[in-house]
Amino acid sequence: MTAQKGEIKEQRERIEKLEAELKKLAAPPPPPPPPPAEKVVDFGMQADPTKQIVVRGYVQGEYRADKSSEDEVGQGGRLLNADRFLIRRGRLLVEREWEWASALLELDGNTTNGPTMGIQRAEASLLYRGGNAHPKPPLLAFTIGQFRSPYSAENLQSPQVRYFMERSTMSQAMFPSEIDLGARLSGALGWFRYQLAFTNGQPLGVRDYPLQDPTSAKELSFRVEAVTQPLDKLQVNVGFSGLTGRGFHREGEGTKGQLIWNDQNGDGIFQPSEITAINPVAARPSSTFKRFALTVDGQVRYRTPIGWAELSGAVYAASNMDRGLYVADPVLLGRDVRHFGYVVSLTQEIADWFVVGFRTDMYNPDSDSSDFQGAKRVQPFDMKIQTYSPLAGITFRKRGRLLFQYDFVRDHLGRDQAGLPVDLNNDRMTLRLQVDL
Repeated sequence: MTAQKGEIKEQRERIEKLEAELKKLAAPPPPPPPPPAEKVVDFGMQADPTKQIVVRGYVQGEYRADKSSEDEVGQGGRLLNADRFLIRRGRLLVEREWEWASALLELDGNTTNGPTMGIQRAEASLLYRGGNAHPKPPLLAFTIGQFRSPYSAENLQSPQVRYFMERSTMSQAMFPSEIDLGARLSGALGWFRYQLAFTNGQPLGVRDYPLQDPTSAKELSFRVEAVTQPLDKLQVNVGFSGLTGRGFHREGEGTKGQLIWNDQNGDGIFQPSEITAINPVAARPSSTFKRFALTVDGQVRYRTPIGWAELSGAVYAASNMDRGLYVADPVLLGRDVRHFGYVVSLTQEIADWFVVGFRTDMYNPDSDSSDFQGAKRVQPFDMKIQTYSPLAGITFRKRGRLLFQYDFVRDHLGRDQAGLPVDLNNDRMTLRLQVDL
């Protein structure tokens, strides 16, 4: 019996070996080993796995109505109608970031002054992270391109996230657009943020020489900011900005001497009394002038039981900085033009569906202005523009928003029958629908 059991065991082992060999023969041959990878020296330019190519954008369609609107044509053929539909912004942004560099391109299309399409931002940057991991800004970034001027929180805030339709009156007067061309240093060290930029000083939207520099002097602007979060539901930011540069005063070209004949009696015959001589005028060189600005701003965000509430404000003081509303030219005026303004706003998000807010801002484009008023002739003239802006809207799960804002504008730009300054009837309303891509 023992011998038979031994034989049976040996036969089973032989059968198992044969089955294993048959399985090996039936299995497909293993794939050939891959060729050795070519060694690439990338200098740290491998893409960050947390941030590949980013594509985003948004469209803002709106309807505007202004009480100062007229169905008329102004000087030079400019239409005075301000009640219309338009595309305020249609932005498309592409961004790519590596360990040591980043590139950003943002395109903008709008119909504010007719259909236009162009570059909004184009930034090429070298980065040194210094231990700052994503998504925190690097310790040092050097950028050359077309970017937002680092002056005030209003300039740096994206229109995509701002609830109020546009920046405050003084911010728009100093910067008709936030965008300028230049070089910038920026970075973060803990809670501290800094930006320093040399730019042309001719932002996009300036009436003369937009994004072109008529002077060799560059505009220097900076911003330092403290970004803190003492509690999970509390965020506090405080910033200080400064700017210095030079403006440009263009002189007229020289003219030749002229003789003008005005046929006063209509007889078609030259008469000495009908001829006027205009002396030649020599060309005069253009000149430059100094300008500067300072701003302190702050923001407090607190998560209430119904949603985030935000209180923000800024105070502006500047000289010869108005480039969009009442263009400052101290050479023509014979004195420096001092500006002062402020803005305060409060918004409250209600769950993920609603938002309400209120903003007030004041801008005095010329603190030393005067005016001819009746028999008293030259009198101090208050040029302050005060705006009160309530806002309400519906948000669609962070993908879109429908906002309504009414601006009560109080100024002294109108005139009564006696020629005295009165409040100009120029209140306005805006209905905007924004959808994010």
